[in-house]
Amino acid sequence: MADKVFCDPVYGHIVFDKRTDAHLLRLLSCPELQRLRRISQLGLSSYTYPGAVHTRFSHALGAYHLMTCALGALDRNQQPRIRLTKEVMLAARCAALLHDVGHGPLSHVTERALGLDHERVTGELVLDPKIQINRVLRSYSRGLPRLVCALLEGGKPKWQFLSDLLSSQVDVDRMDYLLRDAHFCGVSFGLYDYLRILHTLRVERFEFDKRRHPVWLAKGEHSLEQFLYARFFMYWTVYYHKTTRGFESLFEAILRRAKRAGRSITFLRGVKRLLHGKVLLGDFLLLDDSVMLAQIAEWTHSRDKVLRDLCERFLARDGFKPLGPSKEPADVKTYAAVERVKEYLENRRLPADSYCLESTSVATANDYYHPEEETGERSQKNSIILRDERGRCEISRRFEGVRALTKERSRNTYWYVPREHERALSRMLAPYVGE
Repeated sequence: MADKVFCDPVYGHIVFDKRTDAHLLRLLSCPELQRLRRISQLGLSSYTYPGAVHTRFSHALGAYHLMTCALGALDRNQQPRIRLTKEVMLAARCAALLHDVGHGPLSHVTERALGLDHERVTGELVLDPKIQINRVLRSYSRGLPRLVCALLEGGKPKWQFLSDLLSSQVDVDRMDYLLRDAHFCGVSFGLYDYLRILHTLRVERFEFDKRRHPVWLAKGEHSLEQFLYARFFMYWTVYYHKTTRGFESLFEAILRRAKRAGRSITFLRGVKRLLHGKVLLGDFLLLDDSVMLAQIAEWTHSRDKVLRDLCERFLARDGFKPLGPSKEPADVKTYAAVERVKEYLENRRLPADSYCLESTSVATANDYYHPEEETGERSQKNSIILRDERGRCEISRRFEGVRALTKERSRNTYWYVPREHERALSRMLAPYVGE
């Protein structure tokens, strides 16, 4: 029987065996997973990087591929004490495939604006017997949905290293999105040698929690160092790009204004519930990027002049101009100047909460491990452990450059204002922000 092959721009081919991977192929066909084709991986980053139009679905396939490669590497490395059963290996691959199924429209930007937790929604979708992915998992075994959730949540001590491969400092999620995002954004600093990282992967038992966690042979240390630098530069150059942050802030302002407008505006199905945190799973699964963009287009005809203006700016990519970043620290004098900016806007009938938008980023790239703040190895979740003939060592203790990254806690703040008022407002903030 022929394989099912997906052509992938990052890995070349992602292969499913139609006989042994039948349940995985059925999972791929579930509408809940197919919905990820309509969810952008990088939300609004395409406003800055035109090529960043790839989807959560392609990322899910990539994470699945890397998990399959990791399991194969552990098998080739001959660690018989692991003794993975067929069901556990299937659960790990299913978890990698499903880990983002709970994402809302435009990925993280909607979740930040509305306080959604995509990991919680993912768990609900996997465990709900009315959802097709649950039925497909149960067709293999009744316990498979709970095992998948347990691996995603780290609730199976015996298989802790599999949970670490799904969510930790070096996991299949981060490994794929760095490579995939760099490719589609057209940047090179997100690249690293993922094959070397997988080749040097091992699993060892740790005394502090009596669980097994991933470790890497020291000969893979430079690939891991490369991975950490890639993540750092991708966060500052792509994920925290000031233009993208500006459009994210504008989108959040639109949602705030829409919630306030209430009955005076028209809502598409599910959107109103989404805004108020009461969305049902059935409605949630109908929400994707196209629905949210159609909703914003609908609001360009709203009687609410502010909402209409914000939506027109958003769709036309007529974003606000950034003032900043703030000089460190953003002190009382800085915020006093910001209050003058807001007063200027209010006097021109431009509500400050819609026309003076603040956005702060922290240079931690998902919080690197800080060994000087920990005791022993009690932050295994936040560590990358190397193994050589002398024993185990956290990677930040091996490389001065990595140690410098872990100590970097800089913040910067931008304020976004209408471009037609940029000149006047920039003079108010000039003494307190950088160029």
